[in-house]
Amino acid sequence: MTTNPVIENYVESSHYHILLKRYAHKLMITGVYHWSKPVREEQFDEARFYCKDHHITFKIEAFNDGIEEDREMIERLPAFHLYVDEEYELTFYPEQKVENVVKDYITTHLDRRSKPKKKSWIFTVPTISFPIFRLKKKLASSSES
Repeated sequence: MTTNPVIENYVESSHYHILLKRYAHKLMITGVYHWSKPVREEQFDEARFYCKDHHITFKIEAFNDGIEEDREMIERLPAFHLYVDEEYELTFYPEQKVENVVKDYITTHLDRRSKPKKKSWIFTVPTISFPIFRLKKKLASSSES
């Protein structure tokens, strides 16, 4: 049985938007440029507007070879870094659409992360113990009279 492709696309996009709303507060995109070359803001506008529309943190900073992500991961400038919970995840470039990069990352990595298992409720009935009352036997005294 086949389903309507329009409905399939709608369900897929709504699932993506749900995930984006769930994880947007954890994401941060950083635009990196060369400090000695003039920066064209148009290169960063698409990412900046996308982040603003979806409540993702965005910032622009100069290339710094003291930062490991800049030194090791960037092949050319300008570039973008994607961070999740302030941890570096990947680098992408202006030719790639920000929306596609974020969508791919969210659907492949964040949605697949192991979710903490819910603890099952353990309900125990407290036991009550009563002292056992025994009749004390009196010791028979031997009379030596």
